[in-house]
Amino acid sequence: MRPRNGPPADPWTRKRPPKNKPGRENSSPEGDQEAKVKSIMTWYLRTRELKKAQTMTEYALILSAVAVVVFAGYQTMGNDITNLISTLDGLL
Repeated sequence: MRPRNGPPADPWTRKRPPKNKPGRENSSPEGDQEAKVKSIMTWYLRTRELKKAQTMTEYALILSAVAVVVFAGYQTMGNDITNLISTLDGLL
């Protein structure tokens, strides 16, 4: 994405670099490099937080699926399990 006037926009922040005004010197390459590193670190930290939330959501979905399977199994075999426990209790 290249703006009509001036240098191309930074792909990480989608912001245009500041225009050089008359009387001001151009920024140094080290300053540009530092700004890019800072924007990459910010992007990485935001992405890491999203991954944590995604993992927690996946665990919640797995836990609810297991709960549904256990409930369905209990409803289907509830009487059989009760009879089995009663039989074992009688034998002991």
